[in-house]
Amino acid sequence: MKVIGYANIAGHDAGEYGVEAQERAIALQAKANGHELVASFRDEGGFREDEMDGRLGLAAALDALRKGPARGLVLARLECLARDPIVQEQVIAEVWGMGAFVFSATASEESVLGPAPPPARKLIREVLASVTGHERAMRSLRARLRRGPSRVPPERERSGLARIEELARQGATATEITWLLRVEGFAPPGGLLRLRRGFTNSFPA
Repeated sequence: MKVIGYANIAGHDAGEYGVEAQERAIALQAKANGHELVASFRDEGGFREDEMDGRLGLAAALDALRKGPARGLVLARLECLARDPIVQEQVIAEVWGMGAFVFSATASEESVLGPAPPPARKLIREVLASVTGHERAMRSLRARLRRGPSRVPPERERSGLARIEELARQGATATEITWLLRVEGFAPPGGLLRLRRGFTNSFPA
């Protein structure tokens, strides 16, 4: 497998584990696993308050991975992605979303990137997946409501979209939202049927 390496100053021990040391670890990890290291990227500015701010090296690595032919991103350790585990998981999810893999040269992190991660990591992934699913569902709902029956006035359509988002944030199910929209007069029955189909795959019934 062709892979890309990414190094970044992480934490307070950068002097002991700077980018050159990370790149050596990345090269050894790739060789040990029979991978071909085709490119390396780095960020040497350390972390800022916004962990993604100024990360041009990471952006370039992800762009190269997206374009191919490399199918893996190799790190010396996960902390090089970000100090915050949630931000780490967001980047990992983006890589996985490309159909690619993330590898760490730190042996103790292999389980984190495997199919059975520690409970804390599993919870983060479930929450992120839920948020992503909600955002996707809301985009679909907006599109479906815009294509709804012409009997829905534009101002009611806008109010209906706002009401859907409000109820979804409150944890209402698809059935509950559909019923409330009908009771509150936001859409005629035909439109509600299409609307309900839009959410049943994304919200619990």
